[in-house]
Amino acid sequence: DPLVAAGYRVVALDGPAHGDSPGATTTGPEFAQALVATRDAVGPLAAIVGHSFGGFTSLLAVSRGLPTSRIVTIGTPASVPEVLRDFLRMIHLPDRALPSMIAALEARVGAPLASFEVEAFAPTVNVPVLVVHDTDDREVPYADGPRLAEVFGARLLTTNGLGHRRILFAREVVAAAVEFIEEGRRIGATRSSAMEQR
Repeated sequence: DPLVAAGYRVVALDGPAHGDSPGATTTGPEFAQALVATRDAVGPLAAIVGHSFGGFTSLLAVSRGLPTSRIVTIGTPASVPEVLRDFLRMIHLPDRALPSMIAALEARVGAPLASFEVEAFAPTVNVPVLVVHDTDDREVPYADGPRLAEVFGARLLTTNGLGHRRILFAREVVAAAVEFIEEGRRIGATRSSAMEQR
């Protein structure tokens, strides 16, 4: 609602194998391609706001050429290999299962897993990023927030006591995201005005 009140159209995406979209599994590149398809369908994107895996794939999509002016990540992981290790522990599989999982994933996406470390693609993300992360996030460790902020030269907003999901509805988070996106519009307007004066 605050984004709509600020004059934006808000589009919510059910990525592949999420929400009402078909499929049982997805990968980062497939999700990133869905973001590109969304942009093709709805037009230019003033900003992308992504939560968790959605934040990671938003960064990945922009690194691969998806144009936008701003990115907001909320509770976003900084490393696919670490996410896989955490997943193995969560479902009580031994660490020896990890190489097989990695091999299957690399075969599916046609790229080495190392290419999905944020350090590998951060140099090609040339838009401002706001990183939001909660110290009590039990699904994506808080350490991932400062790591993303450092790698992308991003602003970091740290919250406390909101966890992985309630952070999405916190007033201070929504207000910070709207202000960050509005900054992009103000900067764009200033640049356009400067161009017109030449």
